[in-house]
Amino acid sequence: MSQYLAKMRTALGDAGIDKETIALLVQWAEQYLSLGSSDDPTKLSRKSVERFLRHLINDRGLADNDQDIALEAVRMLHKISRGEAPEWLDQFLAERKTASPTKPLTYAELRRLLTHLFDQVDWLMAGFVYGSGLRILECAKLRIRDLDFDKNQVAVRDSYDQIERWAPLATNIRERLDPYLEKKRQKHIKDIVKGGGLVKLPPKMAEAFPQRKNNWGWQFVFGEDAALDFKPGLEDQEMDHIDPRSFRRTLERAAVEAYIFRPINGTTLRNSFADHMRVRKVSTIQILQILGKKKPPRQNDQAVPLDVKGLYLPIDKPKEEITLQS
Repeated sequence: MSQYLAKMRTALGDAGIDKETIALLVQWAEQYLSLGSSDDPTKLSRKSVERFLRHLINDRGLADNDQDIALEAVRMLHKISRGEAPEWLDQFLAERKTASPTKPLTYAELRRLLTHLFDQVDWLMAGFVYGSGLRILECAKLRIRDLDFDKNQVAVRDSYDQIERWAPLATNIRERLDPYLEKKRQKHIKDIVKGGGLVKLPPKMAEAFPQRKNNWGWQFVFGEDAALDFKPGLEDQEMDHIDPRSFRRTLERAAVEAYIFRPINGTTLRNSFADHMRVRKVSTIQILQILGKKKPPRQNDQAVPLDVKGLYLPIDKPKEEITLQS
């Protein structure tokens, strides 16, 4: 054991910390040193702490509270080895603690985040949340019929299957969505031939029109079956939409890989969308309507489609300003 770990164990014991907690903190400190390939914490820097945090999130899948405990162990180790915690470490921990997930990302941060979403589904979902202002759950529940390619708009529906509002469909998303949907359509046809291709419908629709369960328009854009091949014996299985929790975890991992060491979630991307739309002089009322925070004009109990003419979306920035992963 490193002499610094031994000193840390002794100092914690002298401070009256219980043995179980001491063992946990020393264990995290030991893993930090191991990951940094050094027994001497004075030789480790902020990059070592950032690498350790990425390990905690990506490899260990730790929740925020457990991450905080591990980072506190790192701070204790540095304090014992130097007499006090280094300024750069306290600054890093302060930035992490005060950062709010509601704070918008800069274009540079968004560029890094999107280029670390390598899976096609993950990129498209992030694209809809940032590029169209959808909530993550709204994105997960999108069906093929909700995509209006003629008007470049997306229908967002309420729990009664009524169109609650319309959101813009960005060119950057459309270019990546077309080949994705074509591949998905070919797979759907094969599943139907094999006796599958069923999808969960809203309760009233399933009761009145059960034959629509294998209709292409009712399929989820991001179904849970995205990477699964239909197998005999599953003829009655109805596919649901993708679990939004998996995307939230992916978003958090991508943020750390992109060196964004603060909480990132769907609200972060939606607020970034709103902030960057304001830069383009889009009216606050229209932004709020797109986000679903203000009711749009309605006709026959349905939301009136957007006037997207001349609407310049943030995700469609010129390539020299924001480069997105293909």
